[in-house]
Amino acid sequence: MVGCVFFVLWFLSGLVMLYVEMPYLPRTEERLAGARPLSEVVDPDRPLLGPAAALQSAELDDVPGRMVLSVDGDEPVWRLASGRAQLVTVAAGDGRALGPWNAEQARERARDWLLRAGWIDADAGLESLGTVEVDQWTLDGFYHRHRPLHRFGLADGRRVHVGAASGEVVQGTTRRQRLLAYLGPVTHWLYPTWLRSRPPLWSAVVVWLSGLGIVTAALGLALGVLSLRRGGLQAHEGWLRWHHVLGLAFGTVTLTWVFSGWLSMDPVGLDASGAPTDEQVRRMAGGPNRWDEFELPPERAVEAASRQITVRELEPVFLAGAPFWVAYETPRRTLLVAAAHVDGTAPGEGSTALRELPAEALRAGASVLVEGAKLVSFERLEEYDHHYLSKRTSAQRRPLPVYRARYDDAERTILYIDPHRGRLVQRVGSAQRLDRFFYRGLHSLDFAGLVNRRPLWDVMMIVLLLGGLALSLTSIAVASRRARRWLRLGGSRGE
Repeated sequence: MVGCVFFVLWFLSGLVMLYVEMPYLPRTEERLAGARPLSEVVDPDRPLLGPAAALQSAELDDVPGRMVLSVDGDEPVWRLASGRAQLVTVAAGDGRALGPWNAEQARERARDWLLRAGWIDADAGLESLGTVEVDQWTLDGFYHRHRPLHRFGLADGRRVHVGAASGEVVQGTTRRQRLLAYLGPVTHWLYPTWLRSRPPLWSAVVVWLSGLGIVTAALGLALGVLSLRRGGLQAHEGWLRWHHVLGLAFGTVTLTWVFSGWLSMDPVGLDASGAPTDEQVRRMAGGPNRWDEFELPPERAVEAASRQITVRELEPVFLAGAPFWVAYETPRRTLLVAAAHVDGTAPGEGSTALRELPAEALRAGASVLVEGAKLVSFERLEEYDHHYLSKRTSAQRRPLPVYRARYDDAERTILYIDPHRGRLVQRVGSAQRLDRFFYRGLHSLDFAGLVNRRPLWDVMMIVLLLGGLALSLTSIAVASRRARRWLRLGGSRGE
């Protein structure tokens, strides 16, 4: 009966998760909307450190996984991250090390962000909720390098987290978001803080519980079919009959759902994340990063990009061997500024500011991404396809348009390239195709022909989830009835 309770919780929370996600702020519209524009603090005539000088000042232990120019308080800063643990912030003007940020400094950053994001007015009070290493809303690995975290709250229940190691607002939630997340993702993924903050234990619990669920669902389905062959539904009555009817109607779906949920933990080591390999990322960049090749200084890049967008972050990247600045207003509103001389044109001139990279340059870069394989097709997608699908509810949707590159290697690799940032955003090989069907397909009916036909997808998911929920509830009713009968029989024997 305990297993049936988990099935009830999974189906109920699954209904909520059709339209609710775990709050997640990094590089979403909200986070950048609350960031101060670089043009407010950057003077084009006052030199700032370039990428090479910023790296030298930061003294990172490893190659940076993230390097952006943004604003802290009233000055431009370089934020550089290496791995999950190390994050360094240096002043872009003179290279001095900044941080960690104390509670009062964090309050100022939180208030400034809240005002710019439109969450509060100037008179709103901001209460300190203490400093934590981790809580329910900062369990993801992204937050590790920002810890400890200063928390602040508003009277209406909204909260923000500011990283003591970075001075950045890294999470923002409303009371409604937290309540719905408890009813949905937290329950569905078995995400209580005490358990999720212990990854090996959490993984073992989820794998074993879902594995037990597979066995239970398979046995129940087999017994239901066997019972139907022997005597039909006439042999049962009351809750047991309803249980058999619902089992025959929704038993297979219940089994495939718990099986695909088990696969989401990757218990067989499939490694189907879809992230491009390090080698593919390196090839797309055109080789090792050579940060001293950024001839256009960051202050000039901000000036050039600000003519077209409100620049809130500036990131140095290499695309097909050429250095570019990526200017961000939002995750999907970006601008590329060439950082080196191109065909005799000075870097930063209007002709080198691009909304996206030319298809010819991307195709040339894509042709060398899969070793020993030939590029057999390269096409632009304005809509999502079977493998490249957007999250249904996230504010941070996958970018469109993208270019889809197909290769003739043994895995029939497909790579998706974002032309606005020149980045690989997804890789599809044999493992991803298996995951596409057995996890995302079976678990969420995430098939392109269905998920893009709403509300048909919604109706099917709701009906199937309600059917599975009803089946689980009748399981509890039948098990409770039998348990009471066994207790009565045991008591009568004792007398």
